[in-house]
Amino acid sequence: MQKTQYIENKGLSVSQPHLICRQFDDCDQLNSIVTTGNVEFIQASKGNFCGTFSRLGLGAITAYMNHLQLKTIANISGFPGYINVFVPLSWEDELIWNGQTYDQSSVFICGSGTDIRRVGINVKFLSYSVNIQAILNRITKLLQESPELFQQNKITTVKHTHAAEIRRLCRHLYRLIASNSADLADASFRKAIDDSLTTATIHAITKTLHRRRRNRESLQSPHKIITTAESYMHDCIKQKIYLSDICQAVGTSERTIEYAFKKTFNTTPLQYLKLYRLRQVRTRLREADPAETSVKAIALEYGFWEMGRFAADYKRLFCESPSDTLKQC
Repeated sequence: MQKTQYIENKGLSVSQPHLICRQFDDCDQLNSIVTTGNVEFIQASKGNFCGTFSRLGLGAITAYMNHLQLKTIANISGFPGYINVFVPLSWEDELIWNGQTYDQSSVFICGSGTDIRRVGINVKFLSYSVNIQAILNRITKLLQESPELFQQNKITTVKHTHAAEIRRLCRHLYRLIASNSADLADASFRKAIDDSLTTATIHAITKTLHRRRRNRESLQSPHKIITTAESYMHDCIKQKIYLSDICQAVGTSERTIEYAFKKTFNTTPLQYLKLYRLRQVRTRLREADPAETSVKAIALEYGFWEMGRFAADYKRLFCESPSDTLKQC
């Protein structure tokens, strides 16, 4: 990338309400410029420590552009209440983030307050922070669960296709900032970038968590799935249970749990639950006193309220009516 004109003079080069760009030639000067969040840069190689730092306000997102020419150690604590995204665009030799060697297909997405350690040489990168509340509802709706990972002090690597759109947008935004593009003065233009980055971030997070969920599911054996599901069904035998409830208790998808029950019992989870309940009803009927209870009372206790269907299912399974079972006591 060619050196941009606006960094030729020391000090403040661009100062607008939405965009601030500074050139620095000393590590302490950089640390004094970067006042947002808890960030410390340490010079790690001999030479003139120089580069550029820019901050761009987009709306829900604030973007930061850095070019650090010497080998630098960066200690960063993510901004509380924000999801922080780091997108290195170019570097020399290895770039190491929290002990992981970075590859050019990845981005790092960090939860609120994440501690980050980065080491690299001649690194050009763009980072941005997104208010958690601005995207939490959309992520939760897509995942059908709370994405706690990105609210805690953790870091995750988003790779390959899930990161491609973020990297494409950040390369383009880097060029716009580096050239001090006049388009950035247009509030509607900045909002369009903000919306695009927000959508790309949500996509990357949800796809990554879906992938991890599938990996967790693949590690569960059918035996473990069945054991957990049975335990939940037995504990909640008198409650109304949906397939989604069983999936949540087991921590797996409907497809996976259906497969496990089909493979083990040659039936579905809900059919298994129905058979188990019918068996419990039969046991109760055999133990009950016909003078003190009724078929209907026991059936209702186990969730059977359609008496005609219940009686037909019971007789089909046990070759006698529930009233006959009760009379035999």
